[in-house]
Amino acid sequence: MSLSSKLWVIMVILLLILFFLSPILPLMGGSPSAPSGHFESDLSPKEQVKNLLRALQLDIPFVKNIGQSPDFVKYYTEISEGFVYILHNGQIMYSLQGKGFSPMAINQSEIARGMVLVERFMGGKVKAVEGKGKCPPSSSRFPGIFGISPPNGFPSYRLVDLGEVYPGIRIKLKTHEKKVGKLFCIEPGGDPEKIRVKIRGALSLKQNMKGELEVKSKMGNITFTRPVAFQIIAGRYRPIYVTYKIKNNVYSFKVGKYNRDVPLIIDPKISAVQAAKK
Repeated sequence: MSLSSKLWVIMVILLLILFFLSPILPLMGGSPSAPSGHFESDLSPKEQVKNLLRALQLDIPFVKNIGQSPDFVKYYTEISEGFVYILHNGQIMYSLQGKGFSPMAINQSEIARGMVLVERFMGGKVKAVEGKGKCPPSSSRFPGIFGISPPNGFPSYRLVDLGEVYPGIRIKLKTHEKKVGKLFCIEPGGDPEKIRVKIRGALSLKQNMKGELEVKSKMGNITFTRPVAFQIIAGRYRPIYVTYKIKNNVYSFKVGKYNRDVPLIIDPKISAVQAAKK
């Protein structure tokens, strides 16, 4: 059994213990700590278990392709209704095939027919695509080279670093609870207006009333959160105004005033995924 499988087994056992002991904990003189803003008496045992499960939620890592996906893929991660692939050239591909889809099933013909969404950094250049922050090997349910999974699992990472895509601008990808976010790190001297992302395969791009970016396609829809921008100055978090700018199938960012001598972070991430009904 892999390390990640053992961790899940331990977590389930702890949850079961908590569930069955919760009715008698007051008699034992103790109770599990309640989430901030709630008293223990406000939460049922079932709600306590749900809160603990959320706290223990493991991020889905980026898995390195060593044969379980086509050659043009370098890393991939699972999202709620499909997969996100990071290609060797730094492009980001979204396949919304629904639950149960295998990362091996993607192919070049689907890309050519516009059955996937592909993000490309216009005017930028990705020199390297590197996994950072090694995780315990992934025990994927999908077969690897020669139809079998490697005995030690697939190499997995917390982040994928695309490097300096624009002058003074690094781009990193991260995951959280089956959602993928892009971190644009603008160093002093970098210009956020240089960032332009084209989404191939999109039928339309629209900014909704919440400031989110809605992307519609043949395979389904993806919504990206309203972007968040901030700086850390003298150890303090300083929010910076930012919003999307959209022209055809290209989005960029409009950024308010900020201290150009301090790094600026812009962080949009997937907030919702909806596969097309078949």
